[in-house]
Amino acid sequence: MKPVLMKYCELVLVCMLSLLVSACSDSPEGTQRPPTVPSVSMSVSSESVNQGDILEIEINVSDLAGVSYAAFDLSYDHSVIEYISAKEGAFFNRGKFESTKILVALENGTPGQLVIGITRLGSIGEISGRGTVVTLSFKAVGSGSSALVFDESRAFKNADKQDIVASWENKTITVL
Repeated sequence: MKPVLMKYCELVLVCMLSLLVSACSDSPEGTQRPPTVPSVSMSVSSESVNQGDILEIEINVSDLAGVSYAAFDLSYDHSVIEYISAKEGAFFNRGKFESTKILVALENGTPGQLVIGITRLGSIGEISGRGTVVTLSFKAVGSGSSALVFDESRAFKNADKQDIVASWENKTITVL
């Protein structure tokens, strides 16, 4: 009878340990990891370029949830770099939807300030995750440094037009 009791005690101990591990795991009831903060960042083809070079700047997002559209301003020193063009990234082109629309323009036609907007059209829906929102092309036109700064007018929104809070990381490039 003693071996049966021993097996029973082992089984109870294993069940108790299993419950303890599940209570401390990353389940919806109790998470141990701090929540991730969504971020918007820039990656550049090179942080140091020569005059005449073309510079590609990707605007990337990570850990965003429930996004329907984005609008933001990006300022730069137009005596150092000159805006050429924009190409839509893959972030908004996910899932089933009719299409997306991207608009990138100089604010009031003034060099040094870009206004960028992108949205899903038709059955909007929301998307989550990480990816490239837009790739901007600039030409290096003068020597010096240019900060690439997300200005105060910036937002990622959900389908209910509520802001999605994110950290925004600026970048500096140098033209030799």
